[in-house]
Amino acid sequence: MAEASGSGVTGDTSEARSSWYTGALGEFTVAGVLAGLGEGWTVLHSVPVGNADCDIDHVVVGPPGVFTINSKHHASASIWTGGWGLFVNGSKTGHIPKAVAEAQRAEKLLSEAAGLTVPVVAIIAVVGADKFSGEAPPAEGVLVMPHTDLLKLRDRRREFSDEQVQRIDAAAARSTTWRSKPLAPDGDRDSLIAFLAKMAADASVHNRAVNAAATAARVTPPGPVPWAATSVPSSAPFGTSRKSARGMTVSPKPVTTVTAPSRSRRARAKPSLGRRIGLAFFELGLRLVGAAAVMGAIYFAVMHILLPAFLAQTAP
Repeated sequence: MAEASGSGVTGDTSEARSSWYTGALGEFTVAGVLAGLGEGWTVLHSVPVGNADCDIDHVVVGPPGVFTINSKHHASASIWTGGWGLFVNGSKTGHIPKAVAEAQRAEKLLSEAAGLTVPVVAIIAVVGADKFSGEAPPAEGVLVMPHTDLLKLRDRRREFSDEQVQRIDAAAARSTTWRSKPLAPDGDRDSLIAFLAKMAADASVHNRAVNAAATAARVTPPGPVPWAATSVPSSAPFGTSRKSARGMTVSPKPVTTVTAPSRSRRARAKPSLGRRIGLAFFELGLRLVGAAAVMGAIYFAVMHILLPAFLAQTAP
């Protein structure tokens, strides 16, 4: 799953949030396809594993076997595979080693929980790619395919009996299978409320930062300027002080005068149409990043807290 961390509205953090949001869209797309597998299949999404903050995008259980699916969103990309290498537009990625590690971990945990050997096949489902090629199959039996080909899993040879599928289903549905400590224990509502409150506070801080950045980027016309200012008392002659009016020799205070800006200067201070349009798009982009961050937080709350808690309550 794509990751992002930190706070703020500009720099590397914005790029990380954008990358995380793109990855989340890929997961939603793959989940929509897996929903079409039909009866006899169990599909789990965002399965939290271990004590660290990591998960498996999708775990699929059916008569043809168990599959861990890693969703990758590479729009209009060219995918090349061979052995341990998976290249996206000529750039090497770590997709295959990660997919193998996830499958091996799931195989170990499910075999222990179900009481039988559960082979797990790793799949990398790519969303949006235009071309797939390669000179050799991926290592460790990893399957690399367009996300639309996932429904072909129904055509694979049966590996498990109905009784075995039920045992694996029950093991996969238990949160303790994947984590030694449940992510959201039953009745731990205070933790959930605190998390949601923090999410709302982070969104509020982000929105204030967006508004401040947008305000600072705007160009405002100069305010009213006094035509002239003097510190000379009204009872003394112009350009002298009260002491000099009594006969004392004192140098006169200079008169401070501020001239009004000319018409041409006021015209130059007004931003051009192109600049105003650019600022408008800049502000829109900042607000879209904020919306993406809020959606991501909600997705995390649902998939990593509410759903595991529900599965833990409903597990046999």
